[in-house]
Amino acid sequence: MKRVGFEAQQAVVKATAEAKGLELQKVQITAQLLDLRRIEVQRAAVDKWNGVMPTAVTSGGPVPMLDVFRAAQ
Repeated sequence: MKRVGFEAQQAVVKATAEAKGLELQKVQITAQLLDLRRIEVQRAAVDKWNGVMPTAVTSGGPVPMLDVFRAAQ
């Protein structure tokens, strides 16, 4: 019986520590950090790109998957 109680107490302590860690991470998230992460993801995508434009096949033939209206803004 004591072992079960001890394991339950350990689980509560572990969960409390994890929650505190997540709370500390949440406080550190800023608009600048989100911008930095977005830029890092974009840079990784550019590094991975093989130079060939992706296309989507539709019933009318291939169509570039580039949103020219959004890119022009």
